[in-house]
Amino acid sequence: MRRIGWQDTGQCWRRWRQGIVAALLVVALAACGNDDGAAQGSAPALSTTDRLARYEASLLAETNWLWANMLYAQDHSRPDPARCALPDFDHQPVELSETERGQDSAVATLVQLSYADTLLVQARAEWQAHCEGTVPSANTAAYLKSRLEPAYSALERARAGIEARRRSEARR
Repeated sequence: MRRIGWQDTGQCWRRWRQGIVAALLVVALAACGNDDGAAQGSAPALSTTDRLARYEASLLAETNWLWANMLYAQDHSRPDPARCALPDFDHQPVELSETERGQDSAVATLVQLSYADTLLVQARAEWQAHCEGTVPSANTAAYLKSRLEPAYSALERARAGIEARRRSEARR
């Protein structure tokens, strides 16, 4: 068994320097190859079903946020300013390719998601008008309910379509 003593100090420092240089080289190469275009280009593309599911989840999150605001408006004449800040729901609407448009289930699901999105745009505008003080709380609550109930129904139909697509894909 060999002991490292003071006589091996030169060789030891050389190994340390080589290790540090190698680590710095790895970090530098990783930084050079870590631009957004390369990262996106190397990431696997999401399936149609996954894209629809992601869109549905973001729409559902906004629907839930607006529903909570509707309930708040029923009991409060003026909204708390913190409730007026629109969170980033990261909606990523799905655009179907020519091939995907040939899939009836994808089209039907996207129609439901687009309908829910339209209703949410209307509800969000009403909520913002209430936040600006131009619409009374009772009117806001009633309007939000008239948009959010059908939005929830559309999202339920879209979720059923997504789950059916997942089952079909699992059988393949």
